[in-house]
Amino acid sequence: MAYKPYNSFAIAQAQFDGAAKILGLDEATCDLLRHPMREHAFAIPIRLDDGKTKVFRGFRVQHNDARGPCKGGIRFHPQETQDTVRALAMWMTWKCAVADLPLGGAKGGVICDPHNLSDREQEQICRGWVRQMARNVGPQTDVPAPDVMTSAQHMLWMLDEFEGITGAKVPGFITGKPVSVGGSLGRTEATGYGVIFTVREALKELNIRASDTTASVQGFGNVAQYAIRLYEQLGDWEHLRELLEGFVAAGAGVFVDHIGVVPLLELQDSLHVRQDAHAGLLRRCQDVVAGDGGEHATELENLDLFRFFELHTVLFVVVRRRQRNLLAPHDHDAPLS
Repeated sequence: MAYKPYNSFAIAQAQFDGAAKILGLDEATCDLLRHPMREHAFAIPIRLDDGKTKVFRGFRVQHNDARGPCKGGIRFHPQETQDTVRALAMWMTWKCAVADLPLGGAKGGVICDPHNLSDREQEQICRGWVRQMARNVGPQTDVPAPDVMTSAQHMLWMLDEFEGITGAKVPGFITGKPVSVGGSLGRTEATGYGVIFTVREALKELNIRASDTTASVQGFGNVAQYAIRLYEQLGDWEHLRELLEGFVAAGAGVFVDHIGVVPLLELQDSLHVRQDAHAGLLRRCQDVVAGDGGEHATELENLDLFRFFELHTVLFVVVRRRQRNLLAPHDHDAPLS
C-alpha cells in the first residue's frame, strides 16, 4: 500500500464535514467552523549558549471563541507544523463544547527540540513566544497550557514574562503552572488518568474485564506514564507481570512497569521485536493501545488488527476482544471497578 502523508488538519476538517452533514448545518456555518478564526505565525530569535543567534518559528491558532476565551496547550516539537496546530485547535473547540465548558479552542507551538536546548535557551523561547502573543492572550481572550514537551516550568517562565509586560499579577493567564504559584493539584496526572477512565468505560461497554486485557503504550511522556500507572489498577494484575512488560515505548527504547524502567534491547527475545519495529510491536495482539503525543501516532488507524476509537487529540485508545489466551489459566474474578 502506498504511503499517504498524514495531515492532521485535513483529517479534522473531514471529521467536521461528516458531522456537519449529519447535523444539516448550513453552508455559512460550515465555512466558519472549518477554518480557524485567527492564526498567528511569528519568529522568535534567541541567543544560544554558544553565542550564536537562532530564529525559531512559533504559532498560535485560535479556532473559535464563541463559547468563551480560547483554551489550548503550547507544544515544543522539532516536527511541529501549522496544520497540526490548526487541527488541535479545532479539536479543542469540539472538546470544550462536548464537555459544556465556557471555553473555545486554541493551540500553540514552537518548532524546536527541547532535548537539544539548555534550560536557559528554552526559557528564552518561552519568553519570546509570550512577547509575540501578549496582545492576543489573557484570561478573557486565550489561556495557554502545557502540551507536548512543555512543562510547569515552561508555564512559569511564560507567566513571569506576561506579568512583566502587563505590570499586573495575572495567574489566570496560563494553566499547568506549579501549584505553589496557583496551579491545580492533580493537573499533572489528569490527561493520563482521563484516557484510562475512557478505557474503563469502553471495556464496560464491550463487556471485557480489564484483567483479561494486555496493553501497549506508544510514547513515554507525562501522559503515558500516568496512564500506565492507572491502567495497572483496573484489575488484578499481580499474576500479569509478564504482560505488564508489554507497556513499551519503542521511541524511547524503554518499557515501564510498577518496578522500574529497562532498556528495550534487553526485552528483544521476549517481545520478538527490533528496537525500530514500532508498528510490529503494536501488532502483537494487544487489546488496548494508547498513544502519547505525536502527530503520526494516529497512523495506527491503518493497522487492520484494531478497531480504532478516536478519543483525544493527542491520545488514542484501541480496544479489541482477545481472540486467544496468552496466559496460563488464572482465576479472573476481579470485577472491573
